[in-house]
Amino acid sequence: MTKNMGDDDRVIRLVSAFLLIVLYLQGIVKDPWGIILPIVAGLLIITAIVGFCPSYRLFRANTNQNK
Repeated sequence: MTKNMGDDDRVIRLVSAFLLIVLYLQGIVKDPWGIILPIVAGLLIITAIVGFCPSYRLFRANTNQNK
């Protein structure tokens, strides 16, 4: 699995995940989104840490500058 995400993309995903988690923990978002947001946040965190996004591969996108 080669990395297909650049550093900027990874930071954006981590910040977005943090915001989704804050929305969930503050109780701002109610059901059913209250169930979906932590799952999406988890996926964003995993893809940011690993540096690989399966949907990028599907659409043949690559934001990694270190090819």
